[in-house]
Amino acid sequence: MPESAFRRRKLGELASMAPVDITSVVDIVTVRLRQYIVADDLPAGLGFTVTNLASQLGVSHVPVREALRRLEMEGLVAFLPTKGGEVRAMNRDDVLGLYRLRLLLEPKLAAESVPSLTRDDLEHLEAGLEGLRGDMTVNDRLDVHRQFHLHLLQKAMSEWDYRVWNYLYTATERYARLRFALDEDPDTDRGDHMPILDAVISGSESRVQTTTAEHLEHNRRHILGIIERFPWTLRSGRHLELVSTM
Repeated sequence: MPESAFRRRKLGELASMAPVDITSVVDIVTVRLRQYIVADDLPAGLGFTVTNLASQLGVSHVPVREALRRLEMEGLVAFLPTKGGEVRAMNRDDVLGLYRLRLLLEPKLAAESVPSLTRDDLEHLEAGLEGLRGDMTVNDRLDVHRQFHLHLLQKAMSEWDYRVWNYLYTATERYARLRFALDEDPDTDRGDHMPILDAVISGSESRVQTTTAEHLEHNRRHILGIIERFPWTLRSGRHLELVSTM
């Protein structure tokens, strides 16, 4: 049998196989540790070792090391593979850098999304803001907030737009959590988003771009104000006491 025919047959056989949906252990460990950091269950300044984390998560050292490398790229941990590391403190420079990049990306995407938004999309955005209630947990409010912003932008997003946005948004979530926990109620948060929704309803791309930029700038100033009022310093010398098993 000619080699080309053999290769076609093999490829055909593979194409007929059922797809496999597997989430890697590295992905699971990364998500789990990120959640702990954002929720302050692993607080700033907390020291850890790969061995400690691996033991408490019930996995080997390899996925923990790779997960920590990913989280270091997100600015959430400082990590040395041979020595362990610690959770990075929240700081002013992070806020300035993250929001500078979000301001470059999100207002333009929001404006470009406007012509493609349907009545269903508008109702989804409205329902999201109406869903903000006083009895919501911080986690629920974070989820509503994220879904609002994603739904506003996604009609104009390329795959790479989404990857960059998701990276930036995830990195700012620990700051949003701080804001929600200390300084705002759902009514205030709903009011902060209403100018964007009104601009979307008007169909004006320029208004949507402007109000989205103003919203991000407001958040940036607000979070910087909180950091100044409640300075976050590294709590050195702490060790990992408890991480739920996987």
